[in-house]
Amino acid sequence: MDCPYYEQLQYFGDTRIQALVTLYNSKDDRLVENAIVQGDQSRLAEGVTMSRYPTAQTQIIPPFSLWWIGMVHDYWMYRPDTDFVKERLPGTRQVLSFFQKYQQPDGSLKGLPYWIFSDWVNSKDGKTGLHRSV
Repeated sequence: MDCPYYEQLQYFGDTRIQALVTLYNSKDDRLVENAIVQGDQSRLAEGVTMSRYPTAQTQIIPPFSLWWIGMVHDYWMYRPDTDFVKERLPGTRQVLSFFQKYQQPDGSLKGLPYWIFSDWVNSKDGKTGLHRSV
């Protein structure tokens, strides 16, 4: 919601919401497809996507890779273009393989590298803080 004013980068955590609005309200899929393709193009060799792309500075927020997978799923749910989705499956598998390396026997994640960020929240003392998910 704040992206066009405050941010000029395509963060996949925010882009998924915008993509859903577009899929629901429009028959023009080009922006959504472009965002999904760019997420795929942003993947590092280890499988995780960048948090935002395109950009000149690499920034990794692993949970945003899962939002990107969510975008692929949303597209599959709202559009009959299975060929487009099938082309993204190798990338989604690489993202999941990245997370699998840090998965514990109970399914939780431990030792995930990079910036573990979900969203900004206000703490009990009224200060803005970072919500960590581990």
